[in-house]
Amino acid sequence: MNLLELNKSPKVRIPNPVHHTDDLRSEINTFIKNYLFNLYHGRFSHPEIVVTKMMGCINYFHPLLKPPYVFYNDSTKILRFDDLLLFTSVDYHGESYEIVFKTVFIENPRIARVTEKNQIFITGFTDGALYPEELLTALKTGAVKTSNIRNKILSLDPLKNNEIDLLTKLEVVDVSPVSLSDIFLPENKVREFRRFIYEIMNFEAGSSHPCPRFLLAGTPGTGKTQIINAILNETKGKITAFLCSGNNIQLDKIFEFCEQMEPTLLIIDDLDQVVGDRQGYNSAVSLRTFLNLMDGMLTKKNSIFILATTNVKGHIDAAASRPGRWSMVLDIDEITSDNYLRLVRRETEDNEIIGCFNEKILDELKSKKVTGALIVSLIDNLTSLKKMKGEITGTDFRGYFDLIYNGFYKSNSESKISEVGFGN
Repeated sequence: MNLLELNKSPKVRIPNPVHHTDDLRSEINTFIKNYLFNLYHGRFSHPEIVVTKMMGCINYFHPLLKPPYVFYNDSTKILRFDDLLLFTSVDYHGESYEIVFKTVFIENPRIARVTEKNQIFITGFTDGALYPEELLTALKTGAVKTSNIRNKILSLDPLKNNEIDLLTKLEVVDVSPVSLSDIFLPENKVREFRRFIYEIMNFEAGSSHPCPRFLLAGTPGTGKTQIINAILNETKGKITAFLCSGNNIQLDKIFEFCEQMEPTLLIIDDLDQVVGDRQGYNSAVSLRTFLNLMDGMLTKKNSIFILATTNVKGHIDAAASRPGRWSMVLDIDEITSDNYLRLVRRETEDNEIIGCFNEKILDELKSKKVTGALIVSLIDNLTSLKKMKGEITGTDFRGYFDLIYNGFYKSNSESKISEVGFGN
């Protein structure tokens, strides 16, 4: 067969195939592999993509081809591929392509961390296989849309901080069934949270309209976590939510992941622990990264909604809390005394327990500026005691109130809980 005949013949290898090489972020690399694996096994279908073969090679020293070596994460429903090389044969628009995934681990002694580098190589093997970049775009789109963690509530597992791949640290979680109507907030604050929910529910990809970013500030026990749970409940299934906290999180990796799952609700609990001040190298790096991310210097899409919390606004560096980086900074105040009895009736239907909160007790709660979280804790303990004893006496109530109140307040001011993080 001469060269002219070779070029005319369909489905045969051509002398100068078209190539495309690209670096992949760890998450999208895993998503694409999962997508191809599910296409190969018939769990998914695509009108223009057919996977005809998948083979793996566990490392570079033993180049033995075999079925891919995978592990299943029962929480995220995502497969982890341990092969350093993965070979996939694909028909796209009726033309044949070969795809190679390559993973290498690079040790960086300067930061004492091992980084993962993922590459994809796509080669066209028939005369019409001229669009490897278009194929990669189609794979990325399909992989993200069909991901098992899309539109789920995700949390970083603190026990897996040493894992390199962000996906291996994630777990799918649920939140308590609370709504904004269950929380005692001023109407002007409720209106803003309703607006935040509205923006999520009416998100349009590619819009220049900025996604809102709210910072919630208030002492522990004022209901910040309940507000976040209420927003999560009302937007469940409409957006991918990502919960993180602590001072050992890689903000750049998290923002990159959020971009892939467009749209995303990023929730940062205790923001002051992440970007508190400029003291120390790690703190300065985290703060600088956060500022760049919030300013859009390290992100490309306008698709990340943000909710963050802090117990004390003053603990956050001024540059990280100025207007422009946040749509709103909302002070979440303690429950007012007028709502104490409403809170009790919301938490229990037991008339015996409700009756313990007489006018004298309510006045005492008011004078001591007791938080809603402490009242909830008191009711939970009284409910447990009644199950054991069969009744609640005035002496029981007094004893439990003093015990719980002193436990939270005694070492602090008589009017505030300063550091105990109960029921944020």
